[in-house]
Order: sequence, then C-alpha cells, then structure tokens
Amino acid sequence: MIQNLFDKISPSIHKGINWLINNQNRDGGWGPAPNVRSNIPSTVAAINTLILFFDFNDEKIRRGLFWIFENRNSDGGWGLFRDKASNVFCTSSVLSLMGKIPFKKWDKNIMDFGITWLKKAQNGDGSWGIYPSMSGSVHETCHCLKVFVKIRENRLCENAINWLIKNQNTDGGWGFYKGNPSDPHLTAHVIQILSKYDNKRYSKFIRDGIRWEVANQEDDGSWRVKNVYQKTEMVVYSLMMCNLGYNSNVILKGIKWLLSNQNENGSWALSLGDNIGSTMPTAFTIRCLYNFLNKNK
Repeated sequence: MIQNLFDKISPSIHKGINWLINNQNRDGGWGPAPNVRSNIPSTVAAINTLILFFDFNDEKIRRGLFWIFENRNSDGGWGLFRDKASNVFCTSSVLSLMGKIPFKKWDKNIMDFGITWLKKAQNGDGSWGIYPSMSGSVHETCHCLKVFVKIRENRLCENAINWLIKNQNTDGGWGFYKGNPSDPHLTAHVIQILSKYDNKRYSKFIRDGIRWEVANQEDDGSWRVKNVYQKTEMVVYSLMMCNLGYNSNVILKGIKWLLSNQNENGSWALSLGDNIGSTMPTAFTIRCLYNFLNKNK
C-alpha cells in the first residue's frame, strides 16, 4: 500500500502546483477560488506552499509578496485586503510567512510593526479573538502562537497556551470557543502548537487530542466538519508533526483519501462535491503530501 501511495504522490503534487500557478491573479495575489478577488489568507497559503519548490526570487513569489505588502493597513496589521479592518488571523498569517523570508531592512520594519499590533490585540486571559478586544477563539490563538513561539516570546506564549489548555473539551478535542463541540481542524492546530512548544510538558493534552482525532476519522479516511467541509489535510499534517508515526494506518488512510479526492484540474476542494477547487485546501494538501513524501524517503 505504501509504495502504491508513493507512486501517486509526486504526480499529484505536480498537478496541484500547476493549478496554483495557473490561478494566480493578475495583481499577484490569489483568491479563494479561480477568478475571485485576491485576499490575504489565500495568498499567504499559496506562497507558503510554493516556497517549498521555488526560490524567493521567483517572479510568482515576488509578485505575491508585493501584493501582500501593498495591502498592509496603516495600523500595521492586515485585513482580508487593503482598507478592510485589520484582523488577527490575517495579520498572524502574514507574520508567520514573513518569518521565512530572508530579511531586508524594510521587511524587518514591517514585521516589527505587525508584531506590535498583534501583541496589543492579545486579551488579558492570554487568548486572541477575531478582532482586538473580542472574546478569545482557539483558531486565532493558535495562529498567533505560530508567530510568537518562533520568536521565543515565552511569557506571552505561556499565557496563551494556558488558555488553550483550559479550553480543551472533556472528550480531548477543541472547539472554536469554550464549550463548542470539538472540531478536527481546530484540534489539529492545537496539538501541533503544543507539540512544537513543549512536547513533553504537554504530552497528556496532546495524547488526548490525538485520541479524539483518531476516534473521529471517517471510515473513508477523511475528517469532516458538519459533514460538509473536509479538513483532512490539516489533521494528517498535524498528526505527522506530533510523531504519531508516518506509516500509521490512520495517516495512510488520510493520505489515500486526499489522493483519491483530487480534482481532475489538480485542485482540492473545501466543500465535499466541489469540482472547481479552492486555493487554501489545495495549498495545504500539497504541503501535507510533500511532508509525507520527504519524511518517508
């Protein structure tokens, strides 16, 4: 089974990359789907994937980064696009990407300004909401931690992680807000962050989250939200990062499902049954397959 998957992954990745490249908008960004207005989350997701295969000086990457920098708000943050109110998800996503870019002086100033905005947006309980001063959400808090774990803001990270731990559901998973039903996408984000920050210290919480993910995998190998939106690539990627075992049956079933659900045009969809494809699921799935392939070499 494993060799059969390997034989399919490289062609699948190649088709997915071509779909991303062919659907870059004229302004340099990416929209959530073909011929849709460019936005920050889609553009960041596409670039995060393409930099695995192309140099930062590649025209596609340069045009995408230029679009991102051009759409920064005057307060130092980012919204969906320029002049949309800065929000935590967009700002943290851009800053995570910038952490991978070889700095020039002006890049560093932009990142410092954005980090200041993000620090001010943190709630007193350690969490982040969708916008500053809004109640904390697991989704936004995880995305901010990706930024601050990397730059070793330990006190700030400790407060945020303590908030996440307090918001773990009794079944082992996490929902969007405290008390919400556990969600495979959000649980994947949390276990990945905890594993990256301190795998030993938070091993119990990570194990409980992994157990929840494993127990909630569909028979076909996928993970779904409300039986409409699939989040398989995010869960498989996180389970690999948590060293569940690259050849575990759970991961192999997930990889097999991803390969069998690629659209003919090379994309992957967010909604089940969508044959047009979406930028973010396509970008994330390529990264997931790339990681699986390289870890098993």
